[in-house]
Amino acid sequence: MAMKRLTTLICVVGALVGVFYLVGMILPRSRATGSKTTMDSKTTEVYQAIVDLRGWPRWFPGVTRAEEGAERAGHPTWRLTDDKGEMFDLEVTSEDGSSVWIGVFERRGSRFTLRFDVKWFGEGASVFVTEQADTRSPWMRARRFFMNEHTSMPGILLALGKQLGDAVEPKDF
Repeated sequence: MAMKRLTTLICVVGALVGVFYLVGMILPRSRATGSKTTMDSKTTEVYQAIVDLRGWPRWFPGVTRAEEGAERAGHPTWRLTDDKGEMFDLEVTSEDGSSVWIGVFERRGSRFTLRFDVKWFGEGASVFVTEQADTRSPWMRARRFFMNEHTSMPGILLALGKQLGDAVEPKDF
């Protein structure tokens, strides 16, 4: 009787692991999320808050520390620490000085591209933030799906608006 229960338990656990892996295989390797909002702040003020990575711990959700690192392939890098104490390197791959900022980093088996676009909108600014995640491992894709491990794009815009003293209403796209 005990052997039958053990065999049943092993089969159930094996089936659950199989379903978990199958979900990871079905999910796309690349996932993109984005959000947009308008702000009363001028585009230059918004862009300056975004490109000032030293200031990210004051407003960017989950970032508690930012230290400038050595350049990589001519791009500035930053060592960021999250609210769980985990460190990761962010490479600024594009910064046009007025409207586009792109950073790339790797965390927990995924490569992320974070992009901010700031455009003039009346007397203020229109801000778009997108994150693209490339996760090769089916195990990690399933984990991200079930554990909901990703940064909230509306949360980033809400925090940026708060930092600048603007009330914002982000919308996903």
